[in-house]
Amino acid sequence: MHTGRIVLTVHDIQPLDLPEHFAAVKRRYLAALLPPSVRSAELIVTTSAFVVDRLVERLGAERDRCRVVAPVLHRRSAPDAARVAEVRSRLGCLSTTCCTRRSPTPTRTTGRCSTLAPLHWPR
Repeated sequence: MHTGRIVLTVHDIQPLDLPEHFAAVKRRYLAALLPPSVRSAELIVTTSAFVVDRLVERLGAERDRCRVVAPVLHRRSAPDAARVAEVRSRLGCLSTTCCTRRSPTPTRTTGRCSTLAPLHWPR
């Protein structure tokens, strides 16, 4: 039995909110483990107020145990504008809000194309 303090990080609950876009095994895994994890965590860290709202509404999380820590992109690791434009063009994402291959709707947590995330790492 774990007796230490638990800090849980939740980026989103899309597999629960949009189950048609995820494999059955992932849906079952998160449906089984996320609710007890949320209940037992002393602190829940998320990337947006939207995710906090979803955790409270969907899983009964206590709002006062949730904290939002926005994702940060350091300038030195940001892709250059030409590379971003090339990837957006290739994926058909010509605006800052676009769809990924897996999800047919824009991400509601960031409003940006999450497919661009791998470009933040050095090549």
